[in-house]
Amino acid sequence: MKESWLIFGCGYIGRALAEGLCAEGHAVTVVSRSEERFARLAPGIGAVVADLATSAWHERVPAGVDFVVNCVSGGGGDLAGYRRSYVEGMASIRRWAAAASPRGFIYTGSTGVYPQTDGGRVFEDDVPAEETPPPRRAILLEAEAAALKVSAARRVVLRFSGLYGPGRHYLLDALMRGELVFPAPADFFLNLLHRDDAVAAIRAAAEADLPPGGHVYNVSDNAPSTKEAVIRWVASELGCPPPVFDEAQPDARRQRRLVGGLPPHRIVDASRFRRETGWVPQYPDFQAGYRPLLEAVRRK
Repeated sequence: MKESWLIFGCGYIGRALAEGLCAEGHAVTVVSRSEERFARLAPGIGAVVADLATSAWHERVPAGVDFVVNCVSGGGGDLAGYRRSYVEGMASIRRWAAAASPRGFIYTGSTGVYPQTDGGRVFEDDVPAEETPPPRRAILLEAEAAALKVSAARRVVLRFSGLYGPGRHYLLDALMRGELVFPAPADFFLNLLHRDDAVAAIRAAAEADLPPGGHVYNVSDNAPSTKEAVIRWVASELGCPPPVFDEAQPDARRQRRLVGGLPPHRIVDASRFRRETGWVPQYPDFQAGYRPLLEAVRRK
């Protein structure tokens, strides 16, 4: 059965989702503030250039949409951009959906809502109640809460773990540039999710026979490995010398994610999503996901 989809965001996930749906004959419309990204979209996908946080798109998207997916990015990365994209954008969707009433609404959130640093396993109910959570986490939680109030028969929040895949593999890129010294310690868990499995998870959430109401799920390959293990394996596959881990090496990427001076360190359990939707990742661990990326590098 052909369906109509409205997708907010034309980034890493939004574009792949839109093109896959369009290839199957579904009616797809994408809303993005970046007109440049539409130039790379496959023909046949409807495009609306607008800032999600405004109401400018409300009268420009098709009526009678079956499924709505909000997978926008952080709007520049600073706190103001985060709030505008995630919270103000969700508020605009809620205003529109109050009249449109789509069948299903799916929001691609983040496992960044978990602050745990003890290496333990976390489930969907393990987000602690904090009086004043750090600003970025507070914004993510506020957006989730708003997503669960959108006027749709079913509302699903998918907390994606670290996304990687074609065009998005920064550790591989670093090794390809000849970088062999990495920040230490690197013995904390990376919870990963291949782009294609993230797109399949959105489809599974739309197709699953879930009861009406709101649902929150972790989505991860369920095979966490330490960052050090990932780097060492990729380096070995590339035939690079063994990498060195240096405590004096700066790590701006990790610095942004520290919780109480420690990096996020937990095992994100995604068993509930598998159990309730039947979703199974095509790439069940990082080795399976990285092999085609390495093959693509070798072919160049």
